Amino acid sequence: MEELELANGLKCSCLIEYVSGTGQVVRKQSYKTARLDLGRNEVEDVVLLVTHPGGKLGPYTLREHSIHKRFVKDGKATIRLITQKMHLLISNCPSDQLRLFIHCMTIKLAAMGKSQGSHRRMLGDVSVQFDEISPLNEKDLELARKNTGREANCVTPRQKATSSKISGKENLTTPRRIDKCPQKGIKRKLSEMNTAREEDLKSAPSKRPVMLKPLGLPLSKEQTQVLQAVRNGESVFFTGSAGTGKSYLLKKIISSMPPDSTFCTASTGAAASLVGGSTLHAFAGIGIGTGSIEQCLRLASREFPSSNWRRCQCLIIDEISMIDGDFFDKLEVVARTLRRSKKPFGGIQLVICGDFLQLPPVAKDGEEKSFCFQANSWSTCITRSIELTEIYRQNDKQFIAVLQNIRIGRCPPAVAELLRSTATNQIERGGIRATQLYTHTEDVESKNVRALESLREESKTFSAVDSDPQLSKMVDNLCTAGSLIELKVGAQVMLTKNIDVLRGLVNGARGVVKEFEATKGHPVVQFTSGPRLPVPPERWSVRTSGGVVVTRRQLPLKLAWAISIHKSQGMTLDCVEMSLGRCFEDGQAYVALSRAKSLQSLRVKDFDPKCVRAKKDVLDFYRALRQMRRNYIENS
Repeated sequence: MEELELANGLKCSCLIEYVSGTGQVVRKQSYKTARLDLGRNEVEDVVLLVTHPGGKLGPYTLREHSIHKRFVKDGKATIRLITQKMHLLISNCPSDQLRLFIHCMTIKLAAMGKSQGSHRRMLGDVSVQFDEISPLNEKDLELARKNTGREANCVTPRQKATSSKISGKENLTTPRRIDKCPQKGIKRKLSEMNTAREEDLKSAPSKRPVMLKPLGLPLSKEQTQVLQAVRNGESVFFTGSAGTGKSYLLKKIISSMPPDSTFCTASTGAAASLVGGSTLHAFAGIGIGTGSIEQCLRLASREFPSSNWRRCQCLIIDEISMIDGDFFDKLEVVARTLRRSKKPFGGIQLVICGDFLQLPPVAKDGEEKSFCFQANSWSTCITRSIELTEIYRQNDKQFIAVLQNIRIGRCPPAVAELLRSTATNQIERGGIRATQLYTHTEDVESKNVRALESLREESKTFSAVDSDPQLSKMVDNLCTAGSLIELKVGAQVMLTKNIDVLRGLVNGARGVVKEFEATKGHPVVQFTSGPRLPVPPERWSVRTSGGVVVTRRQLPLKLAWAISIHKSQGMTLDCVEMSLGRCFEDGQAYVALSRAKSLQSLRVKDFDPKCVRAKKDVLDFYRALRQMRRNYIENS
């Protein structure tokens, strides 16, 4: 179970604007570090307290106010206190904590209803007393529903029962003044009230949520362990086979970190776009890193790269398997030098994710590249290594066993026979054809273009809207969403972004275009997971080599008659066909096979066991990692 606690207190940067009666800003005060706390005053009104290094402001009674939350995903929001003639501009805040804080404030105020601020004659704009507010409870939700006159859709009876069963805690209503009556109840965590399994959503009211949205799938015990280690400031490497939820966990980690000092990177542009960041090479500013240490330091000392290195407090690296050890060692030296610190990696917290048994570092013919775990600085920089073992993508135990054998380079006769038997699988349904996986990108582009041209329907082109059109070509290399997407009715497509995990609308989900909306013109897609719905544009954020964050709005779709094995990393494909005879890298066959959900959704043509390979050094690394875990458990 994910252990996200309700944050009544919010750490952030805060710019306070004092405005005149006409709305003009007359004075500003900026605090790089501040804390916002929700509480209650002497007459039980909800109040807001601002704490900064120089003292405290408030508590302010939340009477007339408004919240601007368009950029919550970026850790930004604005709270306008109209009565007090103040604007609180919040920034550099972990997005998940900011979202929880706003949800809590919204529902607490809705629960108070018209009684909030009814004691105006007794109090001024600033209250005298401040008592910590209690976490959300069932009474708050009922009052909020009653006072708003709408279904809050915050928690269903089944969700409530499920949460209790999972957590093992009774559903007790906490008192409003928890400091006076701590013994009367147990604090309810917000995640317990919003954890929703798929069956719960089916029984939920059909009305659109007004106050709270489900927080998504709960984290497993292993995933929670990783998240907690990151929050404790440890430098963590977490790994696991395909389908263990590494990407999902990474997004949870990113949303729990301060945006201004956290830099998200990945080994490839496609992987970087999924985490809203840049490639590791672009962040570092040392090119491909083939030069000497002196050359790398000169390149990294330029204005933009050096600024990134100095600002960075946490560096996130996804798909680490494709980064070679020599490059990692050079980054470590650059970090210590530019930050003038003798600490490993210059004191930067590292959060590294990937599977070394998947795609290895790219090497030229005859060139031998080392893995990151073989870097001289790896053991000093990484303080915690955790392997995720619970698999979510596949449910079939037989298929999981097949994949685990392939992952470690084993292909016994029984496994080979089972994979050959899939050659006759009929996996197409509802007009949705199988996506063909290719080892080479040029084969993919040729297949998709020819297939689209063969459709007789009229084509419709969708152009991306970039925040900086001059950087569009750079964004093309960093983003999974193309600048132009051409579609027709009957086009085979796949999602390039997680839209709704609980409904199976995830990165790689397959579908076919059935029509285009008459009004907005969005493509209406029938997905294999069941839903038929219009697909509107989504937003991607990428960070350029100059440190500029560029956003792109585009359809989260791409043509899916074919895709390369490299580009399929991180995807879950509903129906997939492959021929693995041309696999040229260790782990490539495993990456391809593990994209499938089951043996029934997979078709392998001309399977040859020789394509199954794994590096001995990597196998030894994972054996040592598991032995360390066993020793830890035994000694605990």
